[in-house]
Amino acid sequence: MIHGNSSPGDLWTADSVLGVVGLRCLQQWSTDIGDGTAQSNYRNMADRVVGGIEQMKDSTKWPNFYRFRDHSHGYAPSYGDCVDQLCFLPYEADVLDCGDPFAREISDWWTHATRAGAQADNMDMTPQIDDPKDWRYFGTHWHLFFADKPENHYLYPGPGLQLAKVEWKYAKRTSDKTLLSRACHRLMWAGQSQYSNLWQGDSPAAADSAASGIVDWRDADNYKNTAQNWARFVDTSSFMIETTLMVCFDKDTKYVPDETQIASVPTKRSRG
Repeated sequence: MIHGNSSPGDLWTADSVLGVVGLRCLQQWSTDIGDGTAQSNYRNMADRVVGGIEQMKDSTKWPNFYRFRDHSHGYAPSYGDCVDQLCFLPYEADVLDCGDPFAREISDWWTHATRAGAQADNMDMTPQIDDPKDWRYFGTHWHLFFADKPENHYLYPGPGLQLAKVEWKYAKRTSDKTLLSRACHRLMWAGQSQYSNLWQGDSPAAADSAASGIVDWRDADNYKNTAQNWARFVDTSSFMIETTLMVCFDKDTKYVPDETQIASVPTKRSRG
């Protein structure tokens, strides 16, 4: 596992996932230049971190990944003060096999609060709305703080799109029509006016007359309560582009090279 900059003593799932992404890219680079020693070193380092990420699965009450290992409690796996979208980052970034049945368990939990005790804990990361005409239908929470905070009631396009990527990847691997449908609905919630109505599109009414971008959140309990218009972030826009490519054009977006590209290393080239 890899230390996070924000709290150097803890070992974070998110930093570990992004570390593996970098190591896999270096593995591909060493393949391209024909350096078998470097390729082996990068592969071994990445595989070790992947093993640590695998150990962060919560196979008890909630099907998620713990957010970090707490150095102040013997590096025990912990969620800290909340559950959030970091719980499905290992699949979103293709660091773990997206066809893993645990990926579907995560989608089920985030969609229907499945597993014993989850509903009693009010763990409804996707509001339990059955009416597809309701604007909240398939909106997705970002944080669920264990101590109630306003953010617990907000619905965010960004995390919903990240989860949609996981659902699409799983559906692509397994032909699971239910998860493909969920991915489609989360994309619709982010981009269509009858749902979140947060995508600026080409509207000239955006802050500083800058069109496009997606406003950060809307309050599930009060439609008129939303983030300020300037709160539009590049990561959410990238998730929108990636999910659109997946759902609408059947084109995967990956953060790591294909395994077939890094399976072997050619003979190291000589200079000259």
